[in-house]
Amino acid sequence: MPTRPAKAAKTARPAKAAAPAKPVQAGKKTAKTRAAGRQEANFYELRSGRRRITYTASDKTGQPLLHYSDRKRDLSFRGEEIQQDPQPIGLLLTVTLEAIPDLQSDLLTILIPRVNLTDGEEEVETEGIFTRVKTSIGGPNLVDGQVQTYDARTFHGTASFILS
Repeated sequence: MPTRPAKAAKTARPAKAAAPAKPVQAGKKTAKTRAAGRQEANFYELRSGRRRITYTASDKTGQPLLHYSDRKRDLSFRGEEIQQDPQPIGLLLTVTLEAIPDLQSDLLTILIPRVNLTDGEEEVETEGIFTRVKTSIGGPNLVDGQVQTYDARTFHGTASFILS
């Protein structure tokens, strides 16, 4: 049987010199650094006239906090006192501002948009809906006419990230 000639050993080739990196201008962000540097906002400060809202997505105990104030009220809500309803349009937060048995309940629903931060804070604009719900001891079927009425307000403010 014929024998095959031995293969010649491969010689090592010198490594190619790395191409010099392109300098990035100071302060200029590339697509990679912009994406890596983004952080989702977790703290919102909002206002509409004399109405003020601050919302923190999570405090040290992991609970959300919402503070609301206007000419008449200065209220704070925590944890399960805040109804959270994630939707494609943003996070809907609802709190009860006042409840008068057998008469009415006043609710606030604020739409919290998702905000990706690149530098500190971002300006935001969102909507808040104040809802008055008529109530009775016998339930909503004993209320005459429209049960819920609405007052929509535009809120302006900032979104930022805080460590909790």
